[in-house]
Amino acid sequence: MTSHSATIYFILVTYKTITTNQITSTTNITIRPLVIPSEEQVASCVDGSGYPAIQCRRVVMLSGMTYSFDFGSLAENSVYAMHYTYSNQYPQRPVFYGGVHTQYIFTTNHETHLTLLLSLILVIFMML
Repeated sequence: MTSHSATIYFILVTYKTITTNQITSTTNITIRPLVIPSEEQVASCVDGSGYPAIQCRRVVMLSGMTYSFDFGSLAENSVYAMHYTYSNQYPQRPVFYGGVHTQYIFTTNHETHLTLLLSLILVIFMML
Protein backbone atom coordinates (compact mmCIF):
# COMPACT_ATOMS: atom_id res chain seq x y z
CA MET A 1 0.00 0.00 0.00
CA THR A 2 1.42 3.37 -1.00
CA SER A 3 0.73 6.51 1.04
CA HIS A 4 0.30 9.73 -0.86
CA SER A 5 0.93 13.06 0.76
CA ALA A 6 -0.41 16.45 -0.11
CA THR A 7 0.00 19.86 1.37
CA ILE A 8 -3.31 21.50 2.12
CA TYR A 9 -3.57 25.23 2.59
CA PHE A 10 -6.55 26.48 4.63
CA ILE A 11 -7.82 29.99 5.22
CA LEU A 12 -10.72 31.02 7.39
CA VAL A 13 -12.69 34.18 6.59
CA THR A 14 -15.71 35.72 8.26
CA TYR A 15 -18.82 35.54 6.11
CA LYS A 16 -21.72 36.42 8.43
CA THR A 17 -21.90 37.60 12.03
CA ILE A 18 -24.98 38.00 14.18
CA THR A 19 -24.71 40.13 17.31
CA THR A 20 -27.43 40.98 19.79
CA ASN A 21 -27.28 43.92 22.18
CA GLN A 22 -28.47 42.47 25.49
CA ILE A 23 -29.62 45.87 26.76
CA THR A 24 -31.64 47.07 23.76
CA SER A 25 -32.46 43.60 22.35
CA THR A 26 -31.47 44.75 18.86
CA THR A 27 -29.82 42.29 16.53
CA ASN A 28 -27.26 43.26 13.90
CA ILE A 29 -26.38 40.97 11.02
CA THR A 30 -23.21 41.69 9.07
CA ILE A 31 -22.70 39.90 5.75
CA ARG A 32 -19.44 40.28 3.82
CA PRO A 33 -19.32 39.64 0.09
CA LEU A 34 -17.83 36.19 -0.42
CA VAL A 35 -15.26 36.22 -3.21
CA ILE A 36 -13.67 32.80 -3.80
CA PRO A 37 -9.88 33.22 -3.64
CA SER A 38 -7.39 31.79 -6.10
CA GLU A 39 -5.06 28.97 -5.07
CA GLU A 40 -2.20 31.45 -4.73
CA GLN A 41 -4.33 33.71 -2.50
CA VAL A 42 -5.16 30.79 -0.20
CA ALA A 43 -1.45 29.87 0.03
CA SER A 44 -0.65 33.53 0.78
CA CYS A 45 -3.30 33.71 3.54
CA VAL A 46 -5.54 36.31 1.88
CA ASP A 47 -9.19 36.14 0.87
CA GLY A 48 -10.60 36.63 -2.61
CA SER A 49 -10.66 40.40 -2.15
CA GLY A 50 -6.98 40.48 -1.15
CA TYR A 51 -7.61 41.10 2.59
CA PRO A 52 -5.79 39.02 5.21
CA ALA A 53 -7.68 35.92 6.34
CA ILE A 54 -8.54 35.81 10.03
CA GLN A 55 -6.66 32.51 10.34
CA CYS A 56 -4.69 30.25 8.04
CA ARG A 57 -2.95 26.88 8.14
CA ARG A 58 -0.63 24.81 5.99
CA VAL A 59 -0.73 21.09 6.75
CA VAL A 60 1.08 18.16 5.13
CA MET A 61 -1.30 15.20 5.17
CA LEU A 62 -1.06 11.54 4.24
CA SER A 63 -4.07 9.98 2.51
CA GLY A 64 -6.03 7.64 4.72
CA MET A 65 -4.98 9.40 7.94
CA THR A 66 -7.31 11.44 10.15
CA TYR A 67 -6.15 14.85 11.32
CA SER A 68 -7.71 17.41 13.59
CA PHE A 69 -6.76 20.92 14.50
CA ASP A 70 -8.49 23.89 15.97
CA PHE A 71 -8.81 27.32 14.43
CA GLY A 72 -9.74 28.58 17.91
CA SER A 73 -11.38 31.79 19.07
CA LEU A 74 -14.32 31.71 16.68
CA ALA A 75 -17.16 34.11 17.45
CA GLU A 76 -20.51 32.63 18.38
CA ASN A 77 -23.50 32.98 16.05
CA SER A 78 -21.34 33.42 12.98
CA VAL A 79 -20.77 31.80 9.63
CA TYR A 80 -17.21 31.35 8.43
CA ALA A 81 -15.99 30.22 5.03
CA MET A 82 -13.04 27.85 5.11
CA HIS A 83 -11.33 27.84 1.73
CA TYR A 84 -8.73 25.19 1.01
CA THR A 85 -6.61 23.90 -1.82
CA TYR A 86 -4.24 20.98 -2.38
CA SER A 87 -0.69 21.08 -3.66
CA ASN A 88 2.30 18.89 -4.19
CA GLN A 89 5.20 20.30 -2.24
CA TYR A 90 8.21 21.19 -4.36
CA PRO A 91 11.36 22.96 -3.14
CA GLN A 92 10.85 26.18 -5.10
CA ARG A 93 7.09 26.55 -5.44
CA PRO A 94 4.02 24.39 -4.75
CA VAL A 95 2.07 23.02 -7.70
CA PHE A 96 -1.68 23.32 -6.99
CA TYR A 97 -4.32 20.93 -8.21
CA GLY A 98 -8.06 20.52 -7.82
CA GLY A 99 -8.97 24.20 -7.50
CA VAL A 100 -10.20 25.96 -4.38
CA HIS A 101 -12.88 24.27 -2.26
CA THR A 102 -15.10 25.90 0.35
CA GLN A 103 -16.77 24.57 3.49
CA TYR A 104 -19.00 26.70 5.70
CA ILE A 105 -18.65 26.64 9.46
CA PHE A 106 -21.69 27.68 11.48
CA THR A 107 -20.95 28.55 15.09
CA THR A 108 -23.29 28.56 18.05
CA ASN A 109 -22.57 28.35 21.75
CA HIS A 110 -21.82 24.62 21.84
CA GLU A 111 -21.35 23.43 18.27
CA THR A 112 -18.28 25.34 17.12
CA HIS A 113 -15.69 22.60 17.58
CA LEU A 114 -17.96 19.77 16.37
CA THR A 115 -18.78 21.59 13.15
CA LEU A 116 -15.11 22.38 12.51
CA LEU A 117 -14.11 18.75 13.12
CA LEU A 118 -16.81 17.49 10.73
CA SER A 119 -15.66 19.94 8.07
CA LEU A 120 -12.09 18.72 8.36
CA ILE A 121 -13.14 15.08 8.16
CA LEU A 122 -14.88 15.89 4.86
CA VAL A 123 -11.63 17.41 3.60
CA ILE A 124 -9.71 14.22 4.42
CA PHE A 125 -12.23 12.00 2.64
CA MET A 126 -12.01 14.20 -0.45
CA MET A 127 -8.24 13.57 -0.53
CA LEU A 128 -8.69 9.81 -0.85
